[in-house]
Amino acid sequence: MAKVATLQIGDTSISVPLKKILKAILEDAAQELAPSNAPQVGESWPGQGGKVAGLIKPDDGTEPYFLIVSTSKAGRNKGIAYGGYGTDEPGAASKWDGKANTLSLVNSETEHPAAEWAAGLTIEGHSDWYLPARRELALAEINVSELFDKEWHLSSTQCSSYDAWAQHFFYGGQRFVRKDGDYCAVAVRRVVYSAL
Repeated sequence: MAKVATLQIGDTSISVPLKKILKAILEDAAQELAPSNAPQVGESWPGQGGKVAGLIKPDDGTEPYFLIVSTSKAGRNKGIAYGGYGTDEPGAASKWDGKANTLSLVNSETEHPAAEWAAGLTIEGHSDWYLPARRELALAEINVSELFDKEWHLSSTQCSSYDAWAQHFFYGGQRFVRKDGDYCAVAVRRVVYSAL
C-alpha cells in the first residue's frame, strides 16, 4: 500500500501520496537551483563576451561551468601556431581543462603563440580568456558549430612534443596537427554555475 500524507483542515481531510509530495518538492527545488539568468545554448550572454556553448561538468570534481565562446573579432585568430614544436609540455595534457592547459603553456619557457594570444585578451571587461581544451572544442562543435569557421581549430591540449589536438568544424572530427603549423583559434572563458 502506498504511503500517504493526510492534511486535516476543519472537518475536511485531504490525503496525498507521499511520492507526489516528494516529486513536487524536488521539482520546485530544481527550479530554484536552476540559474535563471543563464541563456540557452547558442544564445548571447550579455556582459559575458560571447555565446553559451553549453554546461560542462568537469570529471575532476571541480564546479560545473558554462563555456562561453567569444563572438568578438578580437577573440578569433585565423592563422596562429600552437608553438613549442619538439618540446614536451606535460602541464598541457588535459582533455577537459583548457584554462589549466593555457596557464601551463603561457608559463612555459617556450613560446606558445595561440595560448599567449588567448590569455592576453580583454573582451567586454573580461581578461580570463583561454584556448579551449580538446573536449571543450568537441562540445562547441556539437552545440554551436555555426560560430566557427569550417577549418581546423587549435585546442590547448598537447598530443606529443610535436603535435597538438585540433577540432574541425566542418567534418566534425579531431586529430593531431603539427605545433608549428598555422591554424584557426577561438578564445573561450567560463562562468561558474554556482556563481549564478
